[in-house]
Amino acid sequence: WGFCNWVELIDPLDKVKKGVSGSLLLKIFYDTQDLDYLGLPSPPSHEKAGEVVSPITPQKHGKGDEEEEKKEVKGILKFEIVNGENLENGDESEKFVVAKMKGLEIFKTSLATGANPEWRAVGKHPLSFIEDSTLPKVAFELYNFSLDESDSYLGTVNLSIQAAIDSPNTWAINDLFPLSD
Repeated sequence: WGFCNWVELIDPLDKVKKGVSGSLLLKIFYDTQDLDYLGLPSPPSHEKAGEVVSPITPQKHGKGDEEEEKKEVKGILKFEIVNGENLENGDESEKFVVAKMKGLEIFKTSLATGANPEWRAVGKHPLSFIEDSTLPKVAFELYNFSLDESDSYLGTVNLSIQAAIDSPNTWAINDLFPLSD
């Protein structure tokens, strides 16, 4: 055989990052009943001839009204960042999640370790919008913690809150969501 050069055969795609791996278990609840958090009274229900009318429900003003007035809707967006599953960098590094709306931080979890960290962190944020308007998404950003404040970004879950708005006062969103770049 003599002298032989060994050539390492490597698939070049193995060295390319194929996206962020892992998922976050998230729950979202839109609360229209407990408005104490906003300093507002809870919305009363009024019964009129068997009909339940709430101040949050749009009301028709009469036959002559061509266009209904759009109302401001207020409530509390509650969310639970339960855990991560099969996260990249699954070592014992400390990880945390930052929740953002419109680029502004609205909540941050404590630190948890491992590939399957468990936070069980619950946050609340007041939400006010004009009915039938486009609602912002909530971004849940995952980071590896670093003492020198150079936390490394691992990925994001961007969630529409529309399902929670459409089904208020229930945990309308409760699922495992994959991280993306």
